[in-house]
Amino acid sequence: MWLRLGDSEIVNMEHVELVRKVDPCSIEIMLRTRSRELPFEHAEDRDRAFEKLVSNLVKLRSAME
Repeated sequence: MWLRLGDSEIVNMEHVELVRKVDPCSIEIMLRTRSRELPFEHAEDRDRAFEKLVSNLVKLRSAME
């Protein structure tokens, strides 16, 4: 499963080790080899994106079992 980050980057969700909310309006995605911070204008947008990320990660992990 792939996650599109803007117009120039995608992330293979199988390599995600940690997803967490940071700062007032950012999400940090830690991969096996690096980490990526996704800024948002509003905390509500960040929270919606975070919930979708977590939901997709749960689906992916369940499918891999």
